[in-house]
Amino acid sequence: MEFIFRILGDDWSVAWNSFSSNKSLAGSAVIGKIMQSYCNGCKDISRELGNFKRTSENTLQTAFGVLAVAVQDHVDSMRSTNPRIYWRDTHTTNIKRGDGTCRKPDGSFLTTSDSSPEWRNIVAAVEIKGGDMASDHHHLRGQILQNFINMAELQPRRFMIGISLAGNRDVRLYVCVPGGIYYTLLGRLPRVVPTSSSLTPNETCVITFLLFLHSQLGKDCGYLTRRNSGLPGEFSLADIMGIEHVESKLPLQTTIYIDYADENDKVFGRHRHLNGQRTWAYPAQYWNDEHANGQVSDAFFKFQWGFDDEIEIEVHRHVLHRKVPHVPPLLYAASVVGNGTGPKGQRYKGEAIVTENVGQSVKSIFKEGGLCVSDATLIDIFAGYVHTLLAAAAVAENKFALHRDISAGNLMVKCDRDPYIIDWGCGRVCAANEVRSQSSKHMIGTTIYMGIRILHGCTSRSVIDDLESLFLVLCHCLWRSFGEKSGHYKTLWSITRLDPVKIARMAWLANSSNLLNCMNLSTQLPESLSALAKGMFELLFPDKLVFSTIKPGDVDPRIDAFDQQMWIEVFDKASKLTATGGVRMPHLKALRAYVGKGSMRRISSIIEETIQTQQLDDTCEENPLDNADYGSVMPRSQAHHGDPLHPQTPTRSGSKRTPDDLVQRLGNKKPRK
Repeated sequence: MEFIFRILGDDWSVAWNSFSSNKSLAGSAVIGKIMQSYCNGCKDISRELGNFKRTSENTLQTAFGVLAVAVQDHVDSMRSTNPRIYWRDTHTTNIKRGDGTCRKPDGSFLTTSDSSPEWRNIVAAVEIKGGDMASDHHHLRGQILQNFINMAELQPRRFMIGISLAGNRDVRLYVCVPGGIYYTLLGRLPRVVPTSSSLTPNETCVITFLLFLHSQLGKDCGYLTRRNSGLPGEFSLADIMGIEHVESKLPLQTTIYIDYADENDKVFGRHRHLNGQRTWAYPAQYWNDEHANGQVSDAFFKFQWGFDDEIEIEVHRHVLHRKVPHVPPLLYAASVVGNGTGPKGQRYKGEAIVTENVGQSVKSIFKEGGLCVSDATLIDIFAGYVHTLLAAAAVAENKFALHRDISAGNLMVKCDRDPYIIDWGCGRVCAANEVRSQSSKHMIGTTIYMGIRILHGCTSRSVIDDLESLFLVLCHCLWRSFGEKSGHYKTLWSITRLDPVKIARMAWLANSSNLLNCMNLSTQLPESLSALAKGMFELLFPDKLVFSTIKPGDVDPRIDAFDQQMWIEVFDKASKLTATGGVRMPHLKALRAYVGKGSMRRISSIIEETIQTQQLDDTCEENPLDNADYGSVMPRSQAHHGDPLHPQTPTRSGSKRTPDDLVQRLGNKKPRK
């Protein structure tokens, strides 16, 4: 028991020890009073309660409900002024979820006594099964997990609590925290006995815990924010618990409201399996007295927990500082320090972020049998995504950034024309190195969009892997709109387990000469989009490259031949096949200007120009390379653009270095682990 409460935090651990030893709160007199009400309510089912494995689910449902009501009545009689929680039997109550469907937990402890409960109000969910199901059965655990997912859909939480009753009247406690889902056996549901002195310690513990739950959840119900109003999902930025290192363009009294504006909105995030890092991005609205005369604005509110230092803010701040295009502005960013500890004593760490709302997933511009935008607009949008990835991966100040989780959910489109890349939580700011790659201990990304090297277990990542993921998103979207859904390659996009995805991908890539036909795409697919997909494929998968021989430690062999200008040529060729002939494509135009002629110069010519610039002004306080024109469309002293895999190397002003010195420096830095 103490281990579970220690996971929830020092406050919970101390409170449990104090509460369970306080006779006035959980002594024999209190237990006896509750048991009297419980036994009176269970007279008709007392015999079945004593027949362990034959106890029906209905009987256990009734008995637990009677006990929960008896505990709540006792709490009510104490007339405490502390915030309350309320028990409700919900096994026949449809509670609407964010996607419009309903689920019915067998019982719920809520922050409100309203007759229409909502998932956001539930602070502990209960699942009950009959005596013929073991208390650790996978079906029961699956329902507990689904309850946690539904509880967090519209209410950011630091932790969640679940309770199960099954088997030999076994009562288990589940807690969902950043490190995973943990559980312990609380005890057993009490029998109907003449006096409380006849109870076993296991039975008494269950009653004590329910009393404690009313006391402690009233003070700390697991929300990310302080419980200071009757409106879960609406909170002030100042109410976020444990914040530090705050950077905000918004006043801290800004109100955030999380809700579904319409059926197209949804919660984004890695939440299907609540283990390890938890990430949630909520469509939200914000307002304050200083903002646009109090008008409401759309935003994303993102909250994530983990045991390691969360660095999304660092990566997001880096790409914004570098003026990387198509990245949503940060309106609010704060580190969050958790109170709980993991099984090895780790402290929770997290981040809370508010960004501008940047529309919907790129999938929204595709429809069955066609597009919601013109083919020219679609090509222009994907040119914008390429621009973002190349600009982030270009080296400046001896650093570069990788996204590492390009997926359909992280590619956004605003107003059906403006591209954005969100969710830099898997990204890294890396120290420059010769091959412009970064090593990772873990396989990171969305499985169906992972590059083939990553599926084979390669640990080094570069911008090429991000571009390969972008290509896979395009192919997936084309298949959803123009493909035959019953075709063989349906498995390519519907399987999320690693090995089947790898096998399906290798089979797909083996048909390079007939790539798009393998996806059973209809003749309605515009020629321009076919050209774009084929062109990207040829750049990413050269004929001589054999991916079946990839070893985990290998550096990507495509790095040496990487040429940004060839990507421009692919987009230019595709754009000329559109009705507009490639005109009025602002994002492609910006990508052309970014790449420019300067980006294609070899490293040796960049080194030579660097030395010449130093000789002209050894005393310049700015980086000498800031005064050189590399085809950038941005002002000098901002981020250096150019080929991220063949970058210019900055040097200190006034240093006397030879070309050989500078060549050697390109390989000195190692990627940050």
